[in-house]
Amino acid sequence: MRLLNVHCNDVRMIAIRGMGGIGKTTLAKEVFNRIKSRFRSSCFLSDIREESRTNAGVVTLQKHLLKDLFNEEDTNIHVVDKGINVIKSRIGFKKTLVVLDDVSDHKQLEKLVGESDWHCRGSRIIITTRDEHLACIWVVVSTLDGLPLALEVLGSYLCDKKTIQEWEDTVTELKKIPKEDIMQKLKISYDDLNEKEKKIFLDIVCFFIGENKDYTIDIWKGCGLPASISINRPLQRCLIKIDGGNCLRMHDQIRAMGRCIVELENLDDPGSRSRLWDQDEIFDMLKNHKGTSKVRSLMLKGNGQEQSLETEAFKSMTNLKLLSISDTCLIGSLKYLSSELMWLKWLRFPLRSLPDDFRPENLIHLDLSKSDAVFDLSNGNNKQLFPKLKILKLTSCGNLERIPNCSLYPNLEILILEFCSKLVEVPDSIGVLRNLVYLDLKRCSSLKKLPDSLGSLAKLEELDVSCDYKHYGQLKELPESLGSLTSLRTLKIGFNTSLTRLPSTFSGLCSLEKLDARYFNLQGMIPDDLEMLSSLRSLNLSGNKFRAMPSSMRGLSRLNKMNISDYKLLVAIPELPTSLEYLYAIDCVNLQSIPKLSKLSKLQHLDASSCVNLQSIPKLSHLSKLEALYIDNCEQLVTIPELPTSLRDMGAWDCKSIQTLPKLSHLSKLVELRLSLGNHLVDFPDLPTNLLYLDASRWKSLQTLPKLSHLPKLMSLTVKDCGKLLAIEDLPTTLRTLDASNCPLLQIIPNLSHLSRLDDETHKL
Repeated sequence: MRLLNVHCNDVRMIAIRGMGGIGKTTLAKEVFNRIKSRFRSSCFLSDIREESRTNAGVVTLQKHLLKDLFNEEDTNIHVVDKGINVIKSRIGFKKTLVVLDDVSDHKQLEKLVGESDWHCRGSRIIITTRDEHLACIWVVVSTLDGLPLALEVLGSYLCDKKTIQEWEDTVTELKKIPKEDIMQKLKISYDDLNEKEKKIFLDIVCFFIGENKDYTIDIWKGCGLPASISINRPLQRCLIKIDGGNCLRMHDQIRAMGRCIVELENLDDPGSRSRLWDQDEIFDMLKNHKGTSKVRSLMLKGNGQEQSLETEAFKSMTNLKLLSISDTCLIGSLKYLSSELMWLKWLRFPLRSLPDDFRPENLIHLDLSKSDAVFDLSNGNNKQLFPKLKILKLTSCGNLERIPNCSLYPNLEILILEFCSKLVEVPDSIGVLRNLVYLDLKRCSSLKKLPDSLGSLAKLEELDVSCDYKHYGQLKELPESLGSLTSLRTLKIGFNTSLTRLPSTFSGLCSLEKLDARYFNLQGMIPDDLEMLSSLRSLNLSGNKFRAMPSSMRGLSRLNKMNISDYKLLVAIPELPTSLEYLYAIDCVNLQSIPKLSKLSKLQHLDASSCVNLQSIPKLSHLSKLEALYIDNCEQLVTIPELPTSLRDMGAWDCKSIQTLPKLSHLSKLVELRLSLGNHLVDFPDLPTNLLYLDASRWKSLQTLPKLSHLPKLMSLTVKDCGKLLAIEDLPTTLRTLDASNCPLLQIIPNLSHLSRLDDETHKL
């Protein structure tokens, strides 16, 4: 009773734990009966473990809770998520007492009582459980006052703790911290990292949020940190995250906590901290030469004013390892930069070339991107040496015409020259870069040839010399030595319209997995020995002018993705490899038929849109993995064959000649359907019940829609520009968007008042 303290005006969560049969339920009932009169509403839910075995059971519990607390039952609750939302929206308006008996999983708590901040002040939640860890989790949730970020971070931290004692010690520490001090609670997880993990975490906090994970790992490796391993624990603790683009992300409060840790290294003297990012503090430090050997990393950005700083201000920062500069005018010699410098990123570098006195022998990464002043990186000086340089990035150096002799940086692994539009040649010396794995010459539109020494790059895995629609390349040939690149996995040569042939050694690329050769100007046929590329998985030949494809294509036994779109001269497709999963043949205007697909058991995606002369499609019903079929704008197509039950998405817009449609009602997985047919069909086929999106725009002959009220999941209906449509029958209550605009003959429209989810801004009649 002391722990419950019903006179206190906070929200409390209490756990009663112990083995089965010792009287937990009896005790909970006794407490419940004694104190329930002190609350506006109360509820005792029994047998949570048993009742929660199914979603239907959880919904029943949710309805029971709402009925007891609010004397009402929400008959619209049919799914767990809806119940959670209803409970969350109502439970904060009453001081309540809730007992959950025999809880076995924390997810049961999430679905029934949520977080402490959902509840009205003075409320009490009691659980009984046999699970010691669950009881500890409940105490932690209570201690953290339901703060989502703290729960996520410390929950991940506690996953590493194997004993009850460790959990209890953590709770003890949390209770010492004031409730409002979220940063101190987050810092518990940080304090448990080792020193190397802390360095990586703080570097991300101060400099690398939004940067590519692999890029930063290379930097840390250069600094002697085992980054591939050390980054894992901050990830597991949810202190950092990686987004879909493989970039590092972090919650604002975690970043604030990390920066506070750095600031506390020396509150009064920024020049004595390990990392500097605040521009006012940096400008003051550099202007007054107050930097010290404690500075390890610094990010200097121009402040919009033409204020110059002296390079001599860096002289005392002898341990500076990471330096980022942009839009800043520095006066003086670069010799004052630390010899310990490992990473230098200087955007819009103001000089034509690197000065003679700049000799960073420990430099691992050099990035001078967006530096239009750079004309010749070394200015003909062959005495400079970057013995440890692994990454050289010169993206968008618009006036760069040549790069220095590659023997100056013999250990280079990554060379990025993307969008250097005046670069005319790559030096023969590139052949000395025996460790080079990535060469990016993308959109170097003035580049006319590659040196034959390229074939000496035994470790090269990716070569990109592609351009784009706006910047067609002038590359005229690929060197015969290309076939010697036995480690090459990715080759991109697209949009080089002067390229008319592949080297005779091309089939020697035994490790090639991805070939992107779209929109170049190869003559005649694709080489017949293409099947020698035994590792090929992705092939993009779209926009080329071949009349035919070799029969040897079927020998590409690992190919799973092929794009032959915009083949204007292609009449037929040969037999395809059985490994194929994705086939794109869009806008092949002379294509009349697609080969039998009976052997393509793995095919998931088929897109033959805008093949205006396509007259037939082979049997598809046996393709048990096909999920997407697009045949939009196939004007000559007369019939659509029977479809497989695996289909999820289908598009057949502007198919003017279609006379028959297959059965659709059995396609239980179909969720999106787009049909726009010509003058031959006036009726809609029966539809599958799981459909979410239905679009029949521009169906010229469509007169009536079937009753759609039997589609319990339909969210969107579009029938605009259907000139003969007369009526729309009953609609399902799930509908959220409706567009029947520009239907001049539409007379019968159902009552929309029962469509509570329909957005006023998204329905057009």
